[in-house]
Amino acid sequence: MPGESNLPFLFAVYTVSWLAFFAYAFFMSRRQRELRREIEELRRQQAEKRGA
Repeated sequence: MPGESNLPFLFAVYTVSWLAFFAYAFFMSRRQRELRREIEELRRQQAEKRGA
């Protein structure tokens, strides 16, 4: 078949696309955790200021 010679390239692009997606999801989940920690720290500081 004429398109058969391009199958390795198609597979490579498909694999790279999924790897990029999972890397993006991983970094976004890390960033979200960092932001949640920062929000909790700000809430704690705000509560301390109200109590002082």
